[in-house]
Amino acid sequence: MIHEFLGSLMGLLFVLLGGLNLWVMLYSSKRKHEASLRRIHRVGGYAFVGLFACMLYLMLLRIRGAEELSAQIIFHIVLALSLIPLLIVKISIARNYRKYDSALMPLGILIFSISFVLVSMNVVTHFVGSMDPDKLPSTVPLLFFTVVGASIGYLLLRPPVKSIPVGENIKQASSSGQPRRLLRLARIEEQTHDSKTLRFVIARGKHFEAEPGQFLTFFFKIAGKDVVRSYTICSSPTQRGYVEITPKRVPHGYVSSFLNESVGVGLEVEAAGPFGQFYFKESEHERIVLIAGGSGITPMISILRYIDDLSLETPVILLYCIRTLQDVIFERALRELEARHSGFKMVIVPSQKDPNWSGPHGHISRELIASHVHDLPSSTFFLCGPPLFMQKAREILQALHVSGEKIKIEHFGVTNPTQAVEQTIGSTAPHFAEFVRSGKTVQIPPNKSLLEIAELNGVDIPSSCRQGQCGTCAIKLLDGSVDMSADVALSSDQRNSDYILACSAMPRGNVKIDS
Repeated sequence: MIHEFLGSLMGLLFVLLGGLNLWVMLYSSKRKHEASLRRIHRVGGYAFVGLFACMLYLMLLRIRGAEELSAQIIFHIVLALSLIPLLIVKISIARNYRKYDSALMPLGILIFSISFVLVSMNVVTHFVGSMDPDKLPSTVPLLFFTVVGASIGYLLLRPPVKSIPVGENIKQASSSGQPRRLLRLARIEEQTHDSKTLRFVIARGKHFEAEPGQFLTFFFKIAGKDVVRSYTICSSPTQRGYVEITPKRVPHGYVSSFLNESVGVGLEVEAAGPFGQFYFKESEHERIVLIAGGSGITPMISILRYIDDLSLETPVILLYCIRTLQDVIFERALRELEARHSGFKMVIVPSQKDPNWSGPHGHISRELIASHVHDLPSSTFFLCGPPLFMQKAREILQALHVSGEKIKIEHFGVTNPTQAVEQTIGSTAPHFAEFVRSGKTVQIPPNKSLLEIAELNGVDIPSSCRQGQCGTCAIKLLDGSVDMSADVALSSDQRNSDYILACSAMPRGNVKIDS
């Protein structure tokens, strides 16, 4: 009798844990896998498996010595044993095969359904059998199954919550103007002699989501002048109350000098985004190699912090190329991450020799990559740094037979945007740009992108990063041809449909634009 009562009690807890885990999976899938929810799911999962083991033991005690098993008990045993391979597969995917995590939800629903049937067979039988039939309302068993069945039906059949996938915010911005959020500078931390980390607080109650590696576009007002700049988020996207950027001061840099020399706590600034296709996704990237040059470390630190916050087991190698050891940005944070995460290996490569440095030095090379990356086929490479640095790194990876889809590149700024237009316009006859929907045809000035031409002539083309990275200014080219210095923000469908990025498109002769 005590075994039956204990089994029934454990069964109820078993179903509750299964339901809690399923609810957490559904909820976290709409919240970008918040770290706290994932921890709850992990602890609940281990408790679920532990209870299942105890229930199997009690079931063996009940049937031990039985000469003949009823059909109900045999069915009960088959259901219980069917859970074992399902649990093994689910745990294996969650821990080691994250690229298949789309299967976790169906597995969770199947495990919960079997668990409910498994437990309800015993629980209902026990409680109904222990009560006086004359005092037991006939509707109790029916009510029990109706409530639980309705709950399962609600979870499975409810309309999905509308979530905004990566890049969808860009489409919304293109059609309705650029949405902005107000940020307030709360902390300034010096990183190196020419870079500082700025922490901006997000207004309470304002929901913020980003992928690790994306950027924001800031709308600064400096000395009465409106200036737009894009900066990578270097904090972890799991931090919802603030975002951090780390601008590096560049010679004659108007905004970077202001942010490193003059800005003070309390500054309020509007920002749009996040934007960008350069980001880490744990369900797709089995192991990653981060190749950074100089300030190109900013998206990499966001990726590393995200992996650390969620305790992901993704193997990571960082090859960080800098000029001198004094130019290492986030040095303390990187050392701490390396100490905590056994799967993270960092290689710092100064180009200048230092008598106190025993590690590698020089420039990015085939030997450097080949000596530290031993699993090229399964690795995804993230490249960020100066244009020539990334070009060299990409050529090396291609020579090592790394497929193009395994190489992700983040561009800081548009490279050589005027070369093509100087070659085609120069001193030749004038050319014209026709903006069809706006009803304007204008002469193309030298060394101007289509976005700049549109702005000079009162044609509204929504824009954000102005670097060809966010996709906000994507428009359709109806006739003519352009040269683009960057097109990573265009999807394959957009490229096939003759879309271009106005901010990086330089007209080659007469053009007709759907704008």
